[in-house]
Amino acid sequence: MGLVLFDLTDPVEKAQRGSMPGIGDGPVGYPSYSTFSVWRFLYPNDKVNYSYGWVALDQQVSVLKKLLLERLSNVLGGDFSWAEDFKVNNARLSKKVEYMMTHWAMDNPVRERFRKGNPEWEKDFDEYKAYLDSLGHPPRS
Repeated sequence: MGLVLFDLTDPVEKAQRGSMPGIGDGPVGYPSYSTFSVWRFLYPNDKVNYSYGWVALDQQVSVLKKLLLERLSNVLGGDFSWAEDFKVNNARLSKKVEYMMTHWAMDNPVRERFRKGNPEWEKDFDEYKAYLDSLGHPPRS
C-alpha cells in the first residue's frame, strides 16, 4: 500500500489474553494501539509534527523512528499505564463520530473538519451539539 504503520501491543495484556480460552476456533484477541493515535493521545499539544503522509518508505521509517525515540521510548520500555485511559477516550470519540455520521448532513461544517483531520472538530462538535440540544430539536437523520 506504500504506507508504513507501527502498532504497539502491551506484552502483559497479550500474555493475559493469550492464557484465556479461545473463542470458536481462534484465540482471544488483544488490542494493539496505533503509534500515531498513542502519540496524539499522550501529546495532544505537541509542537513537533510526526505525521508524514505519503512520502518515500525510507522517510516514513525515519519519522517513525524519531517519534518512537523522542516521544514513545517509555512505551517501548513497557509503560502501558496510559492504555485504560486511551480506551475510554477512544470509546468517547467513537460515540461522537457515530452520532455525527448518523445525524448530521455530509456537508455539515463539523463533519468536514473531521474528514479533513482538523483537531478542532471535537470542540466544534461539542459546541454545535450543545446548541442543537438547547433548541430542543430532534437530531436530523
